[in-house]
Amino acid sequence: MLTIKNIVVFGGSKGIGKAIVDKLQDKNLYNVTDISRSSGYDLLSGDIPILKNKIDVFIYSAGMGCFFEKGRNSRNIRDIIQLGLEIPIILTNQIDADHYIYIGSNSSYYGFEGSETYCAVKHGILGFARALRKSGKKVSVVSPGAVDTAFWKDSGREKPELCQKPEDVANAVMCCIENDAVIEELLITPLNDAKRTARNW
Repeated sequence: MLTIKNIVVFGGSKGIGKAIVDKLQDKNLYNVTDISRSSGYDLLSGDIPILKNKIDVFIYSAGMGCFFEKGRNSRNIRDIIQLGLEIPIILTNQIDADHYIYIGSNSSYYGFEGSETYCAVKHGILGFARALRKSGKKVSVVSPGAVDTAFWKDSGREKPELCQKPEDVANAVMCCIENDAVIEELLITPLNDAKRTARNW
C-alpha cells in the first residue's frame, strides 16, 4: 500500500517551483501545500500552522535574481539575502521534516560577474545544506544552470531556447524524493552549457 506523503513547498507559484508543484500533483501520491503567500512576519516568527504538522518533505524553491550588481542599493541586497538564505534557514530550524530539498544554482559552485550577491546566497544555501546533513538529516540540493523562466529572461544572458526547462528541474527533484538513498547534490545544466560549466571547476 502506497503511503501519501505530506510535502510543504515554499516558492511554488511560478517558474521552477510551480513546475515542481505541478509534477507532485500529477503523481497523486502527495499532499502538497505551498506556503509562499504567508506574510513575512509569519515566516520569520514561525507562526504558520501547517509547519506544526508531520512533514515528509520540505522544498525551498524561492529566490530573487541579481544580474547587474552595480547600482543595487542596500535594501535590494538585503531582500536578496533574506529570501534566498535567511528565510530558508529560519524555516528549516522550525520544521521537523524527514527530507529537506533546496533549489540551488550553478552559482552555488562558482561565480558570475555582476551577480556577486546572488552567488554568495547560493554558495550559502549549499554550505548550510551540507552542514545540516552532518546532523543525520536527509538533505538534497538541486542546482540548475540556465532555466527558461522569467527569472532568467530578466538577465538578458542566454536565449530561452538554449536553456533547460523548469520541468527538467522538477524531474530532478522527483528523483531526490523517490530515491531511498540520499541524493546529496545534483548539478544539472543545459547541454550547450556543459563545456562552460566544466571549465569553471
